[in-house]
Amino acid sequence: MFLMFIGMPGYAQDAPGIRLTESTSISPFVEASYIYDSNVFLLREGLEQDDFYLDIVGGISLLRKTEASALNLRGWYQMRRYQEFDLLNDDTWQVNGEYVGGYIDRAQWVLKLKHGVLSDYEFTQSDLGAQFERSRAGDFMMETRTRRYRRVLDSASVGLARETRHFDLALLLAYAAVTFDTSKATLYNWTETYIQPRIGFRVSEKTSLTLSGEAGQQDSDNELDTLDFLRVRLGTYWTPSEKTKVDVGAGLQKQYLDSRGADDTRLDDASFHFDGNASWVATSKILLHVFGKNEYLPTEAFRQNTKKVDQGSVGGTYELTRQTYLSLGVSYRRDTYTAPINGVDALEELAGIQARIVFNSDKQNLRVYLRGRYEEFTSNIQEDYNQLRLTIGASLAF
Repeated sequence: MFLMFIGMPGYAQDAPGIRLTESTSISPFVEASYIYDSNVFLLREGLEQDDFYLDIVGGISLLRKTEASALNLRGWYQMRRYQEFDLLNDDTWQVNGEYVGGYIDRAQWVLKLKHGVLSDYEFTQSDLGAQFERSRAGDFMMETRTRRYRRVLDSASVGLARETRHFDLALLLAYAAVTFDTSKATLYNWTETYIQPRIGFRVSEKTSLTLSGEAGQQDSDNELDTLDFLRVRLGTYWTPSEKTKVDVGAGLQKQYLDSRGADDTRLDDASFHFDGNASWVATSKILLHVFGKNEYLPTEAFRQNTKKVDQGSVGGTYELTRQTYLSLGVSYRRDTYTAPINGVDALEELAGIQARIVFNSDKQNLRVYLRGRYEEFTSNIQEDYNQLRLTIGASLAF
């Protein structure tokens, strides 16, 4: 989640907004969507209950861009109201900011901050947040059912980068925390802090060999001692043209833990590690994106355990007309638990597909969209479920 791409942020593109000064603009936005949900309680087949709900979002974005810096601040508030199961009604909000300063050939630094209260997938709260990220429109990763309870998310990171004739250097310090509302389920909060160094050796104008990794700690309320982790990977950063970017790496990851899990299982573990993404502008109308990674995480729903999460996605967008584009993405996630749960070698899988069609007005400030998302969850420790969501929505940015 903290993968850093060196350069100015994507929001530096022309965008809707009310110009305050030559370098600063402000953009209020509103969004409304009506959604059909085939399984609002995520129950197993035969017990599903469906409903319709309305999402209304209001927010504001501030953008300031100068020759040597860019600042983007955003905040939004959402109301969700169900037609039948009004006990699921809720209100959520989020604020986030990003600052990029300096010059990459001298020293450039990036600061990111986020705080939010969520009850669903983070990206569903407002698609306006991805208005200028069309390359990622169809391939968001899905979260497990335990991460879809009401929770508070906090994160902060600061990165420093510099390019020289032969080297690309970067260092990132990051913090993240998840705090659950335990009134409806027993879930365990956790925090993560790590440092991420990265060095790239430029072997040609278009290719760099990279050495990167993370070293950090995770603390959980699930009765584990502090978990120390280390990831190291070798890779390549390849940009054969302005239309193609590949950043992939593979290596080893280990978790170090004094605690023991069920059946006196040692929780120390080591495994193959990968982390990478690639984007390709195949034609003037088609953009494709591939993403994959794995990592160790504490368990939110089970005591004294950790899990290895492998996940990946493939997505793309197609520009049907100047104002209309289609997107399609498929995602897969596999959670393998380190220690047995109730005597079972626990395994969970989540697969899904998302399709969307979006119409943009000539000035890009009005959007109307249709979206369909289907996901299927299988587990040998929790109930399986499947869910279909169909959405019609519109957003307006001033």
